[in-house]
Amino acid sequence: CFKGSLNSTIGSRSVNVDLQANDNQEKWSIKCTNAGALLRGLDMYNSMRAGNLTLDMVTSRKEIKPGYIIPIHQGNFVFDRFVLHNAKMLTRLVSLISLPGLLDLMTGKSDITFQKMSGNFSFRNGVLSVEDSYASGPYFDFSLKGVIDTKSKMMDINGHVNPKLDGVGSVIGSIPIISRLFIGDKKHQGLVSKSYRLHEKY
Repeated sequence: CFKGSLNSTIGSRSVNVDLQANDNQEKWSIKCTNAGALLRGLDMYNSMRAGNLTLDMVTSRKEIKPGYIIPIHQGNFVFDRFVLHNAKMLTRLVSLISLPGLLDLMTGKSDITFQKMSGNFSFRNGVLSVEDSYASGPYFDFSLKGVIDTKSKMMDINGHVNPKLDGVGSVIGSIPIISRLFIGDKKHQGLVSKSYRLHEKY
């Protein structure tokens, strides 16, 4: 197969898959308006609800072996307007970095809405490598990079968390240079940011 498309629905939402290929590579483009349902249906992640997903991947036909998942040389993803339900990792992340007040804000909230998350990745020999991933949420933004071994169920990820500062944050947020200095952004850690690392089973 060198070209194809699939259009389907999940309830009232859509899933569109397009494939373009040459001798050695395949280019996949996936768009879904119910990202949470798609991930649950694929048995990949159960805590996401709703959201729009745009996923582009370049895979290798040359290296595929029977019984193995096709290697992904490069990919990028964008999630828009999604909800994380009972996400234990977020609570653990906030506890780990001990950001004052954030844990209190999140306590009792089973659903946390995020405006956007995007990043780049590759997948080879059962290892997912994530680079330049960044998420924007109501209480904090965070960056993420590292590796996740899907065979051993071990993750080694790190990044930094930029808290949303009510009052003060709205003032300094209006001054780009000062905002980056204090709060940070996708590529820079701010003065009130905290670094984290998670190296454990999932």
